[in-house]
Amino acid sequence: MSVVVLTSAGFYSCSESKPVPEPKPPVTFKVTSIVINYVGDLTIVAGVSITLSPIVFPVNATDKTINWTSSTTDVATINASGVVTSVNAGTTTITAAATDGSGITATETITVSVAPTGFPKISTHPAHVSTTSGESANFSVVADGSPAPTYQWQVLAVARSGASEPWWSDLEDVTGSVSGTTTAMLTQLDLTTLYNDYQYRCVVSNTVGSVTSQAVQLTVTGPPVIYSQPKDFIASATSGSFAVGAVGNPAPTYQWQVSTNGGGSWSDLFDNNLYIYGATLAGIRITIPPPGVGWANPNNNQYRCIVRNMYGNVVSNAATLIVRQ
Repeated sequence: MSVVVLTSAGFYSCSESKPVPEPKPPVTFKVTSIVINYVGDLTIVAGVSITLSPIVFPVNATDKTINWTSSTTDVATINASGVVTSVNAGTTTITAAATDGSGITATETITVSVAPTGFPKISTHPAHVSTTSGESANFSVVADGSPAPTYQWQVLAVARSGASEPWWSDLEDVTGSVSGTTTAMLTQLDLTTLYNDYQYRCVVSNTVGSVTSQAVQLTVTGPPVIYSQPKDFIASATSGSFAVGAVGNPAPTYQWQVSTNGGGSWSDLFDNNLYIYGATLAGIRITIPPPGVGWANPNNNQYRCIVRNMYGNVVSNAATLIVRQ
């Protein structure tokens, strides 16, 4: 509100100041569940170390920090990285607790036994590897036992869109892709960012027993890779949508494009309040106008997405929007 006062000296005015609104707090996402990478109770021998790898949901949780504790430290201890070191025979419960105030926990029961004669022992665990797209990665383990042990490398793949929760699975040699899966050294060949954040470990076994190495992480830096292409969409309602699944390190950006002439030319799309949402996201929604509305009906338009980061870009396949009204 403004007030103007006329005096002999002239005009004076005063205005009512409005309070500046306080900024809205940032949106946060609490942890809803924690899955530990081992299924069921574990039995290990004294002196052996293993690594527990928590999988935190949702994937976009704001704070994924985990606090590890052991109920009986005389049996086994655990450090901040999830490395369990067995101490004496007995049973302990390992707890992984979210630190974001959600109260979410997960537990793993570990029984420690005395190692029999000849039981396999790992003296050197694998190490984390960082590399770039197109290169290879080597993981090695040093172990002994009597009789001489065998080796089986395992991988914990990252769950991509639509995939089930990840679990450890045995690796097999594939020409040009991976070798040494049953030896002391594993080689992952011709890497792409699809392998970024994969974890690896080795199970060392003989007739006396088996022991599992610490899990290590593979970091791959490079251009984006598309693992899920957009699909044609038949729209009988008011909108159509397309999605692309891609990874890259650093994380990629997205730009959707449209072609109205069968792929002859392409134009970048931009969000607006009426017909387009998600033009720079992994998924886009196209609103179909009712008959007679000025905006052109998108029937038979083609859509594709350019995914890019600082190392390069990749263009998705084109998908068609088919409108049936």
